[in-house]
Amino acid sequence: MLLLSPFFLLVWSIAWPVVNAQSLYKRSGYKAYFSTTTNYSASSRIGCAILCHHMKCPYFTFQDGACQIHDPGAVATINSTSIYRFFDPAGPPVDEITDVAYNKSCYASNYFDVLVPSRAVDGDLQTQYHSSSQTDAWWIVDLGLSYVIRVIDVLPHPSVPTWFKQVKIYVGTTLATNGDFSSYTQVGYFADNWDGVNRLLFPPPSLTVGRYVAIQGTSGTEFLNLMDVKVMA
Repeated sequence: MLLLSPFFLLVWSIAWPVVNAQSLYKRSGYKAYFSTTTNYSASSRIGCAILCHHMKCPYFTFQDGACQIHDPGAVATINSTSIYRFFDPAGPPVDEITDVAYNKSCYASNYFDVLVPSRAVDGDLQTQYHSSSQTDAWWIVDLGLSYVIRVIDVLPHPSVPTWFKQVKIYVGTTLATNGDFSSYTQVGYFADNWDGVNRLLFPPPSLTVGRYVAIQGTSGTEFLNLMDVKVMA
């Protein structure tokens, strides 16, 4: 953790923790993550952090004198104190992690009757998204902003567990509504029939940034039925 204020600058220039030079640091309380990046030179990580603080950036990385500032000016308001914490996207959940898919806009290849795509992110386990019969049915949620995605949490419908199989999970930066997710990053695949009990967690294998999360049945999957989808970031 790095705390920046006039009093703490000297303290942290001495007491910076020893971490991997390529570590990513995130401003406390900031959840969104955009794609804009600017490179600067800095003599140390503390110098890079100070630069990030003054430029109101939410993330920075430092390696061998190269200071990479993510999204200068992205923080709308800032106090005289900024707290930057080591951020490990593959690490255990922390208090700041929240569901960024809740009540966001959704799209799908098709749907049955009133079981519309948005029902998968309404937080109500009594509702569902249910596709109509179609080969390789797909569903997608627009998170509104780009985020560093920690885990995608999926609850298919327990009454029809065998429908959720051979399903791919994708993350992308542009909206695709034609079922072609070749420009997206595949972050998960569920091959076998779901057990009908446990929620399915798909943590991206590495640092993954995206605004859109897509779920698609493959190999002739006839239906896609989603009771609840959470995107934790």
